[in-house]
Amino acid sequence: MILCFALAALIGAPAPRPQQSTAPMAESRAADETAIKRLGSAWQAAWNARDAAGLAAIMDPQIVFVSVLGPDTPGFGRGGREAFRAAHAAVLASPMFAESRWVTRDVTVVRWLTPDVAVAHVVWETTGDRVRHLAPGTPRRRLFTWVVQRQAGEWRVTASQNTEAPPPLPGR
Repeated sequence: MILCFALAALIGAPAPRPQQSTAPMAESRAADETAIKRLGSAWQAAWNARDAAGLAAIMDPQIVFVSVLGPDTPGFGRGGREAFRAAHAAVLASPMFAESRWVTRDVTVVRWLTPDVAVAHVVWETTGDRVRHLAPGTPRRRLFTWVVQRQAGEWRVTASQNTEAPPPLPGR
């Protein structure tokens, strides 16, 4: 344990705290994971209602959102919650997504960085998108990597990377 404290001091990280019992921590962590999973459900409900404000509501005010088109996509990147909301309002109103239906398949916390910050993977798919690389009706599968943070007792997405799962290669 002394080595942990020394290493923490060297790198400027908070020193690990000795724990009395893991039971309360496990219960708290389970409640936090449930709250984080609700973010995926909230996204699905807002997307399907074409509610850009609802999407923005789960985001940190300084959200960094990288779309499948990259960090320089207008309205995305480092613009914060209002730019995120405006960009998604345009996306949701576009012919490309007019018939889009979202399903969040899974939300998994893959790593806890601190008790109030975690990395989560959100596996999801849409149908009804009008994109050139998929035949009509083909589900479009993607993955969010979210950094989520507890702020004033509520979990928010503070950073998001949207990765599209490519369609299978011919012959596979």
